[in-house]
Amino acid sequence: MNQATKFGKRILFDDHPTRAVFDTEELPTDDSYALYRVYLRSWQRHSCRPGTEDTPMFDVICPARWCRWIVHVSILNYLDGIGWLAWPVEGGVSWRHRTIDPYSVHYSTDTHIPVIDLRESEE
Repeated sequence: MNQATKFGKRILFDDHPTRAVFDTEELPTDDSYALYRVYLRSWQRHSCRPGTEDTPMFDVICPARWCRWIVHVSILNYLDGIGWLAWPVEGGVSWRHRTIDPYSVHYSTDTHIPVIDLRESEE
């Protein structure tokens, strides 16, 4: 995998297709952290609704020094914690995480993209 990607290039992560398949796109930030946009392709062998593969699921903030592989594994670990996920007919992605804010339903659309901060998981 090319670790020196330029902003805007989407990288597919499909090392664990029974868990999740997703793309990440690195977004510009300052040098104190890295920001990636996540596009979910499938989750636990369930493919996304046709036409939604270009809908961002969430943005993720990571430590700047993490390589792309560490970012992908950390995103995969976050996705493993999801207890319920759906691709609504009206578009977007909605989900409920088991441990991170478990009473909230997160919902992404073209105009609203949740942000997940993984900098705390670095410790």
